[in-house]
This record gives sequence, structure tokens and C-alpha cells, in this order.
Amino acid sequence: MGDEKRNLVKIGAGCNSVHAYAEAQANSASESFGDVRAFIGYERAFNGNWNFLIETNYLEIEDSKGAQANIGVAYHF
Repeated sequence: MGDEKRNLVKIGAGCNSVHAYAEAQANSASESFGDVRAFIGYERAFNGNWNFLIETNYLEIEDSKGAQANIGVAYHF
């Protein structure tokens, strides 16, 4: 992104669905659940192999919701 090609914008989303079933002798049990995930972030290369990054992640599993933000510096070998 940009003339210098030093910027990276990341956007994504997804969902999962899981169904588990177990049976032993005359007993059985099953469970189903799903989740929704989304993220957005920005990364900037600034000196050699060093990058600055900032991103946020959102996760929803059944009745639970949460978000996480990350800020950091990364070195690419």
C-alpha cells in the first residue's frame, strides 16, 4: 500500500461450527457450539526488517464476547 510499499492493512472474519458426539454402552452425549471471529490491523515497515503493528481481534462464542488489542514491534528474520 502506498508508493513505498511499507504499509499493510489486514481485515478478516470467519466462523466455526463444532458438533461433538460420544457414546459408551447405553449412554450418549452430544454438544454443539459455534464462534464468530473478526480482526482488523495495520502494519508499517520502518527500518530494515523492523515493523510496527497495531491490531484488534473480536471473538464471540455462544453467550461470551471478547475483544483484544495488540500493539507491538516485530523483527523479520
